[in-house]
Amino acid sequence: MKGRVALLVSVVLAAFAFGALSATAASNGTYKGKTPGGLDVLVKVKGGKVVKFDGDVYTSIGITSFVFPPSGQKGKKITIKPNGTFRAVFQASPGDYSWKDDKRTVTGKFKGGKVTGSMKVEGLISGEDTYSAKR
Repeated sequence: MKGRVALLVSVVLAAFAFGALSATAASNGTYKGKTPGGLDVLVKVKGGKVVKFDGDVYTSIGITSFVFPPSGQKGKKITIKPNGTFRAVFQASPGDYSWKDDKRTVTGKFKGGKVTGSMKVEGLISGEDTYSAKR
C-alpha cells in the first residue's frame, strides 16, 4: 500500500514539474523569422503572453499585413497555454480592411527558442501561410 501511495505521489509531482516546464516554453523576448515565401514575421512575448505579432501573408489581392493587436485594441494580448500553444481570432485594424466579414487567425507553438505556426485571412480577401521564428 505504501508503495502505491509513493508511486502516486511521484506521478503527481512529475506532472506538476512537467507543467511548470511547459509553462516556460515561451521565454520573454522577440522572435524573428519568415514564412516559406520569405515574408518577415516578428513575435514578441512578455509574461507568458504574445504582446505583438507582426507578419505578412500572401492573399488573393497580394501581400497583406497581419498585425496583432489591431489598432483600437492596443494592450490586448494572447495567452500562451502551458503546452506552449496560442491562438487568436481577430479583425484587421480599422481603415486597413474594415469589412465586417474580415477574420484573421494566428496560431503558434513554442518549443525551445523557436515558435512555429500559421496565419490565416478569411473574408473578402483570403490567404494563409505558415511561419517559423527564433529568439
